[in-house]
Amino acid sequence: MISLRVRNINGTLLVAMKSKPQRLAKNWVRRSELELPWSYHSVAKIAKASKLHIPTNTNGVSTLAPSKLLSKMELVMIQERRTEREARSIIHRGTSRKSPIGELDIDDVIFPGDTKVRIFEVEIEAKTSQAMNQVREIGEALGSMYPSFLKTWPHGKLATGMAIRKLLEMGVLQDYVYRGRLKPEAYPMIERAMLSNRSFTKS
Repeated sequence: MISLRVRNINGTLLVAMKSKPQRLAKNWVRRSELELPWSYHSVAKIAKASKLHIPTNTNGVSTLAPSKLLSKMELVMIQERRTEREARSIIHRGTSRKSPIGELDIDDVIFPGDTKVRIFEVEIEAKTSQAMNQVREIGEALGSMYPSFLKTWPHGKLATGMAIRKLLEMGVLQDYVYRGRLKPEAYPMIERAMLSNRSFTKS
């Protein structure tokens, strides 16, 4: 299974295709990602790779809003979210900043809706397969240094947001939201919902 994402970064549109995550260990996953500037040709390339339908008449298609072009591809939006990211490169001491082995991202994520929900994530990504062990060690070190503030969460934003929305629709999560932010007790409930509905965890 793949997921298709369109994002707006300071007015610049990007389109990305992400593969199904492959579990490497208890808290680590690997997935391939292809992200390109928004254009008809970029969408066509991703559509071909993912075996999606794309309109053959290209007249004016590249100027269409993403929602309209995706509708022509017989796709529907399943999630909207806003993310503010602070990214930090991970480099070996004494080496060039142009050659990072990984990236540490601090994400402030908002899932809009009748009940707006906000979560925070620290995401660590290896830039090469050779850096996986080093990046894993950094993640484990952060977890041991800040056990009261960080909880291991191997689930993606898409799956997490879908579970949050489902629990809100069921009326069982509202008491665990304070001023838009999830209380710590909400996360076990969200994870149980994700594990009980495997369709959440596949994206």
